[in-house]
Amino acid sequence: MNFLIVLISFNALLFLIFKINFHEILHNLELVVFARSLVFTLLQAVLSATASVFLGLIAAPGFARLGLFKKPASWIFLLPNIMSSVLAVLCLLLTFENFPYGLWGIVLGHVFINSGLCAVWLGAKWAELENRWEPVGRVVGAKEMFLFSRGILPMMIPQIRNTFAVVFALCLSSFAIPLVLGGGPQASTLEVLIYESIHTSGDVSSALALSIIQCLLQFVVYLVILRPLLLKTEYSKFQTNSPWFSLWTLLTLIVLSISLVPLLKLVSLAIAHLSEFKNLIKSPEFIVAAKNSLIVSSVVGVLTFLLLALLAGWGWNKKLTWLPTLSGVVVGLAGVLIFRTSGVVSSWRLIEVLVWGHMAVIFLSVFRLSAPRLEALRNRYDLVLKQTGADKLLGFKKVYLKLGAKVYLAGGVLAACWSMGEFSVSRLVGASQSTLPLYVQSLLGHYRLEQAALSALILLVLSIVSMTMLEVITDGLG
Repeated sequence: MNFLIVLISFNALLFLIFKINFHEILHNLELVVFARSLVFTLLQAVLSATASVFLGLIAAPGFARLGLFKKPASWIFLLPNIMSSVLAVLCLLLTFENFPYGLWGIVLGHVFINSGLCAVWLGAKWAELENRWEPVGRVVGAKEMFLFSRGILPMMIPQIRNTFAVVFALCLSSFAIPLVLGGGPQASTLEVLIYESIHTSGDVSSALALSIIQCLLQFVVYLVILRPLLLKTEYSKFQTNSPWFSLWTLLTLIVLSISLVPLLKLVSLAIAHLSEFKNLIKSPEFIVAAKNSLIVSSVVGVLTFLLLALLAGWGWNKKLTWLPTLSGVVVGLAGVLIFRTSGVVSSWRLIEVLVWGHMAVIFLSVFRLSAPRLEALRNRYDLVLKQTGADKLLGFKKVYLKLGAKVYLAGGVLAACWSMGEFSVSRLVGASQSTLPLYVQSLLGHYRLEQAALSALILLVLSIVSMTMLEVITDGLG
């Protein structure tokens, strides 16, 4: 089973390694362009992660005190991160008339997507620290500002560092945001450079070299920085006894508006043009894109559910958590070379390739999020099943399949939601109407904002439904 997971996630990388021709790489790769893109990739990731964590830290104290409002607030905060990046770009372009392109446009796009995630993670840790140290502060007579500056804030530093590492890794492999908001070759990241090498220049050897370099960079960031920090990071759920309304709450609401206002702007524009909705849903391009998105995301969700159930029922290897995920652009490049999708392919062939690519990009991330719950499940029942002499099939059917259903369902829903909004793999292996995010991006490219908003509204509704299922029905992944 572990070998199957590794094969699903890394066959694209293995294929690319065997396709490398070092002579062509040395001849075609422009080192100046590569160096500039590498520096820009790291710069935009650092700036984006710093700004996102800063806003998250501002919102954290107020988020920790929201009480009953914490769950809907976390839902709003997390929605931009879980929906399609193309949808996030459209929301920003509709909200700000003169939205900047280039470096600052990319940073603002990443902040919109990730600042809410930072607020939730940092706010959960803040609530835990307040619960632990606020009673001590009252006993010794310490003022609130003293407890804040000398106690809680210094103890937040490990969580701040860990959250920064997570967001930095996300921004490092971002594709849709730099592609749409980059504004030219001077603002090109490695992901965009790979895409341009194969689609604009037809330079497969340079694309291969850049893909391997990008994978090595992502592996280093994950194995050296991200994985050790993630193992120490706590994302627990705590309720604080502090009064919910304060200046901190006001700051939280301001940061919350960063997540909410662009979404409302998109919805308002779509509602204003609902008269065109009938024409949109009748168009062949939209029908094909919607059908492909629904089929691919459903299959990815079901496969993730089954794989998580098998991993829990038959045992799973903790070493799988050591494996970093591949970049979507790298997997997409492998898909183009393996399946030859650059030409005309049948609709079902395209769906097969998309399912393969989405699983390669998404599954390991979902597995890592599910791993603590899967481990707790096995720790609780594995010894009892061994002592009673139950075989693995009986334990799987009677215990793990039933008692772990919520975990598997949460993982499947999350995988389906990410698959619905996945852009990078789909952009390389499919045409402009292959999935809903690609269809929205093609409308953006032709400046058809009203039609893009209507199409994006459907994608937003699907994301909201998935998010609601994840938070309410399955109670998330812990």
